[in-house]
Amino acid sequence: MKKLRMVMVIGALITGPGVPAAAQDNYSDLNIFGYLQAAYIDIPASFLGPQSTTFFLQQANLMGAKEFDNHFSAFLNLQFTNGFNSKLGWGNMNLEEGWAKYSYSHVLNVKAGFLLPSFNSLLQVRNRTPLLPYIVRPLVYEPLMTDRLNIDAFLPTHANLEVYGSVPVLADVDLEYAAFVGNSETSYIISGQGAGFQVSGMDTSESKLWGGRVGLSTHWFRGGVSMTTDMENQNQFGMGSMRRYRYGADLYVRVANISFDGEVLFVRPSMSDRQKAVFAMVGTFNPIVGKDLDRTFLYGTLLWDITDALYVYGSVSSLTVNDFMGMSEGIREWTFGGGWRPIESIVVKGQYVRISCPSPHFPLDLGLPIIAISVMF
Repeated sequence: MKKLRMVMVIGALITGPGVPAAAQDNYSDLNIFGYLQAAYIDIPASFLGPQSTTFFLQQANLMGAKEFDNHFSAFLNLQFTNGFNSKLGWGNMNLEEGWAKYSYSHVLNVKAGFLLPSFNSLLQVRNRTPLLPYIVRPLVYEPLMTDRLNIDAFLPTHANLEVYGSVPVLADVDLEYAAFVGNSETSYIISGQGAGFQVSGMDTSESKLWGGRVGLSTHWFRGGVSMTTDMENQNQFGMGSMRRYRYGADLYVRVANISFDGEVLFVRPSMSDRQKAVFAMVGTFNPIVGKDLDRTFLYGTLLWDITDALYVYGSVSSLTVNDFMGMSEGIREWTFGGGWRPIESIVVKGQYVRISCPSPHFPLDLGLPIIAISVMF
């Protein structure tokens, strides 16, 4: 019963479409739960570093959820990556989510605090490792790539207020909607010690992130389109701030035991004539500068549930960065893997990842075998 109650809480507070919490006799309980994923990886030599093999605690999340009544709830998610140890300087710890929610019905829900916005489909569950078939996630969703890629440029990583819901439009078909607003990208956020009334963690920009998603869903299909607009910080290159637009689309289809999910994402900054001139001038001195600041990402995954406890999948993803990173030729990722669930709360995973980039500045061709165990508690 306790296990069932925890699953109901997770479904209502995290992955559900915004259903009020299930009726209970006692709303005073604070539910503490979480998950972790530990892995072993063999990394070949490349310009990124020498050959190595390592065990590491890829990710651990500790969460708290509280239901106050049929309409009000709260959720907190602490995330630890790469074997976090503050004394030894390993990994990172961060507050991934912390919000309060009001649920009037399926039609109207409001979240406020620090949250993952409804942009495409994988973003909101990217850190739910037991729910994902992967060990290494598609390129821009993988924390291991954060130091190599400017993830803020691709994804609206957080928002602060969201209104969302689903409206029945046909038999077994719902129209989903979401609208959100949040602070600017992290380069505008104060780190370290602030001054006056501006302290660490505050946004120094008057411009905010605005976005939303609309889509349709049924028991075998879910798809939608997303959009955001905010300001991109290019002050380090003398270009100042520029308006940025993100456009996305996501699709999930399941037929019998076969499912497909995929996304496309286009990032299109809008440069003034002066900014274009500065960008062109920088390019004359730096050979790795691309032709513009456009970015494109897509992935697709085909998965076969052989049994309730066993699955296999194949996935491809592609990333193009036409800016200052010297990777305008694109990064490609091919991967296949599978998993075995001996009990409901444990998944043993295996994956092979091939990552390549034909850039003459940063040539890359890596094959990464990985095994992992993912545990929910």
